[in-house]
Order: sequence, then C-alpha cells, then structure tokens
Amino acid sequence: MSLLPLFPDLPNPYRTRVSDVAPLFDGEILFVSDWERIGTHDWCLVIYFSERFGRPSSYYAWRRSSDVGQQTAPWHHGHAFPSYDHNRSDDGLPASLIVLWHRAEDERRKHGVA
Repeated sequence: MSLLPLFPDLPNPYRTRVSDVAPLFDGEILFVSDWERIGTHDWCLVIYFSERFGRPSSYYAWRRSSDVGQQTAPWHHGHAFPSYDHNRSDDGLPASLIVLWHRAEDERRKHGVA
C-alpha cells in the first residue's frame, strides 16, 4: 500500500513567496517561513544575508489579514508594524511570534542565525 499523500499537487495556502518579501530586506533571501495568523495580522520569519552586517540575519514580515483576499497582499517589514519600538526587548512585536522562531529552528541553525 502506498503512503503517498492523497493530494500531492495542492498548493500550500500558507506559503510565503520569496518575491513578496525580497524588496523589504537588504540582501539575498535565504529562507521564508510559511505565514501564521496572529491576531489580525499574518506574519512570517525571513532569514536573509544582511549586506549591512555581512552575515545571515533574520526578522519578521507582516501584512493585514484583511488584505489577504487581494491578488497581491502587501507585506511590510517588522519595523513598519504600528507598535514597533526598538527600545523594547520584544521590539513591540507580538509575543506569539516565538512560534515562528521555534518552527524555523532547523533553518536558523543551517544558516547560522542564533
């Protein structure tokens, strides 16, 4: 008996395309997580090679959930989030983002992001 999935060709509706978030970051995109709805926003973790720091780095991208129905829902850098505050230890971003951080543990290790 085959253990192949029943619907192997169905697209993943939670997949975030690299081309959607690439303009937000200053270097080559190495990994983009599937998006996760947290509150009224969709979030994804992006690992990229930072031209500024000269090493792989990571940060979050977000979009309003109400924008998802559009053909191309705009993604925004985490720094553009309304409650963003670089003086806070969590940058003013939702604490639930830790879920994305832990899910991407293998990718973070692979690219050398702590």
